[in-house]
Amino acid sequence: MNRIDRLTSILITVQSKRATTVYELADKYGISTRTVYRDIKALEEAGVPIVFIEGKGYRLMDGYHLPPVMITREEASALLIAEKLLGNFNERDLQEQFSSLATKIKSVLRYTDQEYLEKIDSTTRVHKWDTARWGYESTDYLLKLQKAIAGQNLVEMHYDTARAGKITQRIVEPIGITQYGMGWHLIAWCRLRKEYRDFRIDRIKQFKTLDETFQLREQDPLQAYLKAMHEEHPYTNKTVSK
Repeated sequence: MNRIDRLTSILITVQSKRATTVYELADKYGISTRTVYRDIKALEEAGVPIVFIEGKGYRLMDGYHLPPVMITREEASALLIAEKLLGNFNERDLQEQFSSLATKIKSVLRYTDQEYLEKIDSTTRVHKWDTARWGYESTDYLLKLQKAIAGQNLVEMHYDTARAGKITQRIVEPIGITQYGMGWHLIAWCRLRKEYRDFRIDRIKQFKTLDETFQLREQDPLQAYLKAMHEEHPYTNKTVSK
């Protein structure tokens, strides 16, 4: 990627988030933090109103937005493949929302690019996994749980522990979602077991988001939990919550 393309991409990245750190940009573009500072300065000198928020990172000044971004053929092709791969996970709501997004993006492509994408679509096949064979069921809870995580709201749920269909009622502090073993998993502090637990989302039979909020018990608890899970079971998946 040449510098002009990188500067444009950095500007789009900064606009896409509330704040972006120098380290995030350096990692994304494979450059040094010193180079990131130089690029930020170059954008500022070009008149782009980038501001620095202490303790958070860089962001664009409120009210400033780039004009609509042109989608390249390669980006559209990547979107198409992602849409096909997403069909392997039994998360209905996620599939519907992603399909809606993909349709909106495809609608703004030039005719020649739409024609190109249709050819790619007709010549790309993704093997459909038999998730039922692995014991996973369809769900539509993923996006709803993400809202609870973002708001740090408590969640009350009825959970099937897979012990002869035994259903237990839990109140949990949801901290994140991860995917492995052909399905999606909710990581949360379980107030019943008084520890962080791994809940298979397809075993959540019903849930509701409570108005009560919670404070994180530590900084970045999701990363800490996943690191501990990997260290405990480096080659196999951790058994989900009981």
